[in-house]
Amino acid sequence: MDKTKLLTDLYNFNCFKFGDFKLKSGIQSPFYINLRNLINQPEYLKNVCKFISPELDNISNNFEYYIAGLPYAGLPYANTLSLEKNIPQLIIRKEQKKHGLGNIIDGVKEEHLIKDCIVNIVLIEDIMVTGGSILDGINKLKQSSINFNILKIISIVDREQGGCEKLKNLGYNVVSIFKITDIFDILESNKNLMLNKEIFTKSRNFVLEQQNQHVLLNRNIVKLEDRKQLANNSIFNKIIDIMLIKKSNLCVALDFDNTSKILETIEKIGQYVVIFKLHIDIIEDFSNEFIDKLLSLKKQYNFLIFEDSKFSDIGNIFRQQFQGGIYKIKKWADLITIHLISGSNMLEVFSYNMKETQGVLLVSQMSSEDNLIDKKYTQKNIEIAEKYKKQVCGFISQEKLYNNSFLYFRPGIGIENKKDCYNQVYSNPHEAIQQGIDIIIVGRSITQSSNIVEETIRYRSIGWNSYLLKVN
Repeated sequence: MDKTKLLTDLYNFNCFKFGDFKLKSGIQSPFYINLRNLINQPEYLKNVCKFISPELDNISNNFEYYIAGLPYAGLPYANTLSLEKNIPQLIIRKEQKKHGLGNIIDGVKEEHLIKDCIVNIVLIEDIMVTGGSILDGINKLKQSSINFNILKIISIVDREQGGCEKLKNLGYNVVSIFKITDIFDILESNKNLMLNKEIFTKSRNFVLEQQNQHVLLNRNIVKLEDRKQLANNSIFNKIIDIMLIKKSNLCVALDFDNTSKILETIEKIGQYVVIFKLHIDIIEDFSNEFIDKLLSLKKQYNFLIFEDSKFSDIGNIFRQQFQGGIYKIKKWADLITIHLISGSNMLEVFSYNMKETQGVLLVSQMSSEDNLIDKKYTQKNIEIAEKYKKQVCGFISQEKLYNNSFLYFRPGIGIENKKDCYNQVYSNPHEAIQQGIDIIIVGRSITQSSNIVEETIRYRSIGWNSYLLKVN
């Protein structure tokens, strides 16, 4: 059977629908692909699997591997291929069992449960859109104690909305059997089908728009004003708006232990700074009056407030830290930092307790020497940020980590300094911007200088001119 015959059969079986559909990602689409009905048409199901089969045949015989369908749409194909090709199958559960063995992954052989054993796996998905469902499945694999190695991810249909490229950028081997534009070409070339050309044109234009969006998302260099259309949350655009108005990409860390010093410094340099970073827990004379004055200065000088508590506890404790205590951070902070060492539960809690204008920065890399963050931890941050992109507006990092829908903040910026006596490693602001950093965070290099205003202007000038040099 060739592709034309198969796709024509699928079209006649109403697997391709046209109209107005809301996808899981929230995007409105003029077409919808429904392959789930193939479970009541075994012959069609087997025919689809014939096109998947070569992607399994070209995996080296040196690898023993499992096959797993992502729940639930990928399961019928994994079942069929497992039986036809005698490949062991795993089941990835939607949720971890609350009884019995409490598994989230079923089917692993006893000999593969030993410590440090690498378990190879191929994942099957029916429709590739943004890649979010596949990342959810990968996260479930990572929740288990088994060391899975994903050899290949196979999608049956790629809607060409950036999912394949996103997963490839994350380091995965991804293939698709059919691309949606190829499907459109094959169906439209079939003179036996009575097709509405207008609907197909609308669908093609939709795909093209999504592809252009994906290019903008992943281009190395994009102007700030163009990145606004990639925003996942309002705080992202608010930061960019202030940057463009002030012609600045400067965040100043006010690591003072008294409120008068903080307020005096803001009065001096507030007009040049996009964000002021605080450590509220080191202030010795904290009061509600201080917060009132801080918010008044924020309105006067048009800046955002970034509380750098680096939350890293269980969800319930984080909720109390964010909302309660004497600081009541939720009332005044625009940005907070989170360490994901305890998992993503804090972001779940934040999503229920945040204001619409608040956002999170994930601490994904650090500027201190000998810190324990490794590439695996950073990669996990990226995957979780993608899942919680309505809450996460950016990363604390040493470089650009992912795509242009997130902002990248780099601490430890210093023009002259290289390292201090506390293992803080400094980096040049121009180099940071060229490496994909959006916001430079400067602390003592400004606040302990002999002329704070002059030094602020110097850092602002270097940072912004480095941005202009890069985009132009």
